[in-house]
Amino acid sequence: MKIGFFGNCQAAAIGRILQEHLQEDDLIIFKPIHTMNEAERIDFLKRVGSLDVLIHQPISDVYKPISTAKILEEINSDTQSILFPVLYFSPYFMDMTYIKDKDGGTVRDFISDYHSRIIISAVCHGLGYEHVEKAFFSDNFFPKDLVINNLKSSIEEIKKRESSCDVEVSDLYLNYDKANLFFTFNHPTGHILFPVIDRILTNIGRPSLLPESKVKFSRVLGNVHWHSVTSVHNALELKFTKVPNFNAKGKVFNLGDFYEISKSFYNNNPHLIELNMDRILPKEYFVG
Repeated sequence: MKIGFFGNCQAAAIGRILQEHLQEDDLIIFKPIHTMNEAERIDFLKRVGSLDVLIHQPISDVYKPISTAKILEEINSDTQSILFPVLYFSPYFMDMTYIKDKDGGTVRDFISDYHSRIIISAVCHGLGYEHVEKAFFSDNFFPKDLVINNLKSSIEEIKKRESSCDVEVSDLYLNYDKANLFFTFNHPTGHILFPVIDRILTNIGRPSLLPESKVKFSRVLGNVHWHSVTSVHNALELKFTKVPNFNAKGKVFNLGDFYEISKSFYNNNPHLIELNMDRILPKEYFVG
């Protein structure tokens, strides 16, 4: 069977696992949409017409000429389309954010694609490391009602996303307090990834992942993770261990080191703070 697999950056891990599991099938893994140039996008639309199965994530119209609607127009009437939602969960990560450059793009010349709202806010307000450390370990830095409201909206968002898909995932999110479901807000752990893959496999009539495969692939997940914030951990009543450091692009940093590197970066690029004031937390959070 000729199977195509296509998604965003988080789909890379799913694609690698499917590639090993579906060795008896002709599996084509297409480049993530954000890495394709226009010519590659046009070529992709031509190639999907020859597939027996297309496993894919929703694509918005911003990546023209590719969009989910256009893909469904191009595939053959007898091609099986398996659409699974973009996996996202922000409640653990009240501190984590992207920041934008002057052109509105994501800043990527930092040691991480992600930035700490606590640290960038402290630098903006002229506060030192002692305030950052207190913020990360305080029992009430982020108000509990803010954390809980974010949880509720996150669950509703994934339900909305899955409503137009063939694979449902929101039930997996209900275990948010018992198991660590995400390394970052868009990097799921095996607690999400493996059940999603099994549901995809069920849709195409293939056997589920073997337990030993899950153990093997667990070792290659999580090359990025984010330091826990105690007030968030407590508000969500999480049963699993706090994450004690940052893992950014394969390098591990403790809070002090990550703060110093971040502070130097923002001091050398003060315009980035000005461009991202919507990411800055109120000074009262730190000194109120």
